[in-house]
Amino acid sequence: MQPPTEWEALVARFAEPHRELVVRFALEAPKHFSPAGCEYYRRGVEALLNLGRGEKLALAYLEAAPAIAREVGEDAAEAARREAAKLASMTSGEVIERFLATLPLVARRLGDADLFTNYLTFVHQLASLAPRALRPLFAHLEPLLDTLTLGGLRRWALFGAELHRQDTAALTAYFSLESAEAKAKLQEERRGTLFVDIHRKLNAYLRALWGRDFWLKPNQADRNEFRPYIDDFVLHLPDAVDRVGALDGAAVYRAIAAHMAAHLVYGGGAHDPRGLGSLERALYGFLEDLRVEYAAAQAFPGLGHAWAELARHSAPPPNRHPAAQWLLTLIDHCYHRWGWRTDPVDAPLPEPLAACAERIVDAIACPAEASRKHVRMLLEPLRAALEATDAGTPMARDVEALPLGYRDDNRIVWHFDAESLTRKLHAMRRQPLRRIVPLMEFINEVDTETQSDTPDEIWVPATPIYDDDGITFQEKYGSPRIAGPFFYDEWDERAQCYRPDWVSCFEYPAPLGELEPLDALYREHLPVVKRLRKIVERLRPQGVQRERKLEDGDELDLTPAIDAMVHARAGLPFDPRITLRHKLLKRDIAVCLLLDLSASTNETPHGAHHSVLDASRAATLLLAEAIERIGDPLAILGFHSDGREDVRLYPIKRFGERWGENAKKRLAGINGAFSTRMGAALRHAGTLLKQQPQKRKLLLLVTDGEPADIDERDPNHLRRDARRAVDELWGNGVYTYCLTLDPGADRYVAQIFGKHYTVIDRVDKLPERLPRLFAALTR
Repeated sequence: MQPPTEWEALVARFAEPHRELVVRFALEAPKHFSPAGCEYYRRGVEALLNLGRGEKLALAYLEAAPAIAREVGEDAAEAARREAAKLASMTSGEVIERFLATLPLVARRLGDADLFTNYLTFVHQLASLAPRALRPLFAHLEPLLDTLTLGGLRRWALFGAELHRQDTAALTAYFSLESAEAKAKLQEERRGTLFVDIHRKLNAYLRALWGRDFWLKPNQADRNEFRPYIDDFVLHLPDAVDRVGALDGAAVYRAIAAHMAAHLVYGGGAHDPRGLGSLERALYGFLEDLRVEYAAAQAFPGLGHAWAELARHSAPPPNRHPAAQWLLTLIDHCYHRWGWRTDPVDAPLPEPLAACAERIVDAIACPAEASRKHVRMLLEPLRAALEATDAGTPMARDVEALPLGYRDDNRIVWHFDAESLTRKLHAMRRQPLRRIVPLMEFINEVDTETQSDTPDEIWVPATPIYDDDGITFQEKYGSPRIAGPFFYDEWDERAQCYRPDWVSCFEYPAPLGELEPLDALYREHLPVVKRLRKIVERLRPQGVQRERKLEDGDELDLTPAIDAMVHARAGLPFDPRITLRHKLLKRDIAVCLLLDLSASTNETPHGAHHSVLDASRAATLLLAEAIERIGDPLAILGFHSDGREDVRLYPIKRFGERWGENAKKRLAGINGAFSTRMGAALRHAGTLLKQQPQKRKLLLLVTDGEPADIDERDPNHLRRDARRAVDELWGNGVYTYCLTLDPGADRYVAQIFGKHYTVIDRVDKLPERLPRLFAALTR
């Protein structure tokens, strides 16, 4: 087996028995890492080899890193390498090797990048406190992680390190799980059910209830006041729970996750908290919890019984306002009225609250839309009922501190940009469940005559089905896979602020076209191609540049070195810059070409031989051929818009993809339609560019008109937004340049792009001007 080129020098540094193993991992690296991750992986192995602790350390990382990346991401693998380098000054190479060997187990048991990083911090802390504890700890790590959460492991380990830091024998016995103190502390820190043991079943449970996926993430719940929460539609649950009453740990997890999922399914969107006091916000969250629970239990009655069992074992913390107990009693009253509790509620309510409780029960039992309105209307009566009691007005913290551990902290209910969050929530709900099914089940069950445009499920056959011409049915008749939505802000010049998440962008697969018309365009422009070849050759990086007068170069520069020696022996000052370095010449630029595909590009201007779209095709073809020979990363996107809710982008060529037959077919298949919402397209292209590692980033826009869209009457609004988008890109290091085919562009293009534009009066000149412009901008 031959290693990848960039690995050859590194493989040669290993002993002969290990080289085959290194080559095997090098060849498999692209399966586990991104291109940038592969480079970090190689550098990590090289860095550990440079520590001087032998090959075993580098081999341990070589084997562990892919497993870490598979479980918790490639960034975690790099963090593990950095921690191993830090431990090199604190403990022996054998212990570090064992540390690296156990990391795949840690990644699998923790299952989260943040928790994995916290584990690395814990190991560093323990190594600083008691380095001799590491060897027995790593030897017994699997049973410890099977029993303890990460927080419990930290407390158990630090307790033993502090207790026996001066007694090596006792320290070893503690971390080997042989001492009585270790077993007693282990029993003290043991929790009922760990998230890592239940999360797959929990995912399947939620999918079975609502027919869609939810994202679950564990969080350290070492503090008593920890509350589950929903952030960016991810359900953050405690990393362990204990049994509550008749419910075991798994049932408690299901109750917590179902309550949080009910917020996403039945929540109806977020609300802007501005204008409400802290008590009003807390009470609204209290009522909203009851509303979504009732809605979920109407579909799945068993959920209500689980929540009622958890509420039965809740007691208010001491020294709290009496309202805390009254609200818990109000919950019990509602659960009893809805049939979730069979035993009567003994605790009485003050008269104002008793009347309000009846109104709450009746209002929430209404249909979904009406119940949302009623909950908002009940907010003021509930606050007034609490104030009318003898105990007076409670504080917001009295309501928020209710010991209902199965309820989240209600941050999903509130959002200062409520419209944005609501739109994201609805967009997420529209995603149907995608299932891979056996081929014969797919053929026998699918009924395409009654298909819906918004299906609950999308079935994908496990193996492709081919038509007689050798093309799959998916390619011929299947619906395109659309990526998105991607939300972008839009600048409002009048209000002098952004409209948050105002525009929705989608990436549509570009339709495929025939290559013959594209080949004809290429042959037509052969004279231009020949002239461009000389420009391309000048742009291609060639040779090596010698950098002189360096203090930290790679080799000695004899002439300055001799001069410095002469001056030094004569007792004169000398120049210490006596080394040089040979630098391989290479370009460090990424390019994105953005093509306007609005309906006007189908037109042929007066006196031109080609339509604007054909001229854009020819120019793109010549530019892509030139850049492919130069070797710069290139992406090509087409775009048009049909209102702010549907800005469509068509990836013709992505970064990392070769310019070949498939990309040419996509270029041949593009068509003009709809309008030109330029600002959103610029932001999306800029986002793709910012993900590239190159230092220089160039965004070229080819358009035939000014920004416009069907839902915006004021032409200045979209111009100002496009200008703002250009400024944002400049601030992020993306150089933006416009090539416009509109003869009347002088009246507006400078407002958007400043001096960074070119107006082409004759459309037929575009195929030659675009590559030349690229050459001028990237010299």
